[in-house]
Amino acid sequence: MNGVLLFAVQEDVVNFSKPKVDYIRLAEHCAKQINKHMSLPVSLVTNTSFKSKQFDKIINVNLHSRQIKKIAGEQIVWLNFDRCKCWELTPYENTLVMDTDYIVKNNSLNSVFTSNKDLLINKNYTDINERSDKTVERLSNHGIDMYWATVFYFQKNSKTKTFFNLVEHIQNNWTYYRMLYSIGNRKFRNDYAFSIAIHMLSGYTSIDWPCPLPDPLISSFDTDEVFDLDIVKGNFVTNTRGMNTHIMNKVALTELLND
Repeated sequence: MNGVLLFAVQEDVVNFSKPKVDYIRLAEHCAKQINKHMSLPVSLVTNTSFKSKQFDKIINVNLHSRQIKKIAGEQIVWLNFDRCKCWELTPYENTLVMDTDYIVKNNSLNSVFTSNKDLLINKNYTDINERSDKTVERLSNHGIDMYWATVFYFQKNSKTKTFFNLVEHIQNNWTYYRMLYSIGNRKFRNDYAFSIAIHMLSGYTSIDWPCPLPDPLISSFDTDEVFDLDIVKGNFVTNTRGMNTHIMNKVALTELLND
């Protein structure tokens, strides 16, 4: 069975205040777009108890360690430690995983399910304003290529099980691997762990595995202004109508969806 897996893990909100980044709201919108453009079942991994018709299944997990990340000048709680559990959490044999700030606007990613590949993930990205940032192309100045865990696809088999087990091992021993790969950022990122796991399983060299997704990763920066789901302003205003887009300013995206 084919399907999409989303993650929305967040801290409880107290005093009736609204979170600056509402991952549940982002997930519901993402699932709605997937249903509209891709006609696929969507399951959600979350630590929050709620009901929604947007999801095929809601999979509950416990709250793990927390990190703080700056997004659009705001200090945001960042809970990104469950992605390594994809293989065991997914109810599907063939799974497309995506961040909830990934805006689906077409069905181009449906072709992953007929690709006959066990893992598809992009290591290149296209900025909406054609800006270049060398710091996100590699894990360090002279390090290995960066793979983006924003969107990826996998089949359930022994090789991908080994891959996710290795990602979890890297996560559990992050200080060691961060120093081994000369990564300056102390915070754990799935992009880093996925990149290291791919490097190790490729025999510490470059091979034709994994292949890229059929759709390029189009991204904006977390400081970009978001006017609506199609209009984003970085150095200049860009219309992304019809293009799947990773909108990294989750604060602005939450505000937009709550209006």
